[in-house]
Amino acid sequence: MFGGAGCKASGSRSKDLQEAYETTALAWVEALGAGDGAGSKLEALSDGAFFFRTVGEDKRCDGRVPREDAAFAAWLRCVRATPDLRTFSSALQLYRRLQREDPDKGVEIVQYLPRVVGGADAWSRFVGSAERERAQAAFDAARKEAGGDGAWMTVATSWLYTTMVVRLQLVGAVDAPRVHAVLVDVSRTAD
Repeated sequence: MFGGAGCKASGSRSKDLQEAYETTALAWVEALGAGDGAGSKLEALSDGAFFFRTVGEDKRCDGRVPREDAAFAAWLRCVRATPDLRTFSSALQLYRRLQREDPDKGVEIVQYLPRVVGGADAWSRFVGSAERERAQAAFDAARKEAGGDGAWMTVATSWLYTTMVVRLQLVGAVDAPRVHAVLVDVSRTAD
């Protein structure tokens, strides 16, 4: 499912659940890029054990991530050591600092910050045509591994000719949504 379309409640409860899932998805991606101080927030937003996958060739951090302290900390060190996540983190921190220091520039910077995207083509809008098949196969595998509960949200962010699309499966009630599965695809339009 794309965007909030996976939220199967009705009426305002459905809208509340979608908003809670969107807020949690954005907070999770922001915490991933926030640096060392946000590990506990990232852990709190994650399900008891969640699945992490990447579309690219570097699979060393992929797998089931238990929320026990040592395992989660090892996974977080691994992910934050990858070049793509290091540059994402640096870009995110720079954008946030520029927003605070120069509110006029903040309006321009918003387009580069993580944002929930939706619609049936949310993934394909940000993935090059040559990568669509590989990204779809990775998403199908992630959905199979994670199961059918919850809803899938798509968050996109950009920096220096690079786009990162993160698909997150969220589970739980309005008052306590958690990230159960994550699929990350990073693509570049120029070197």
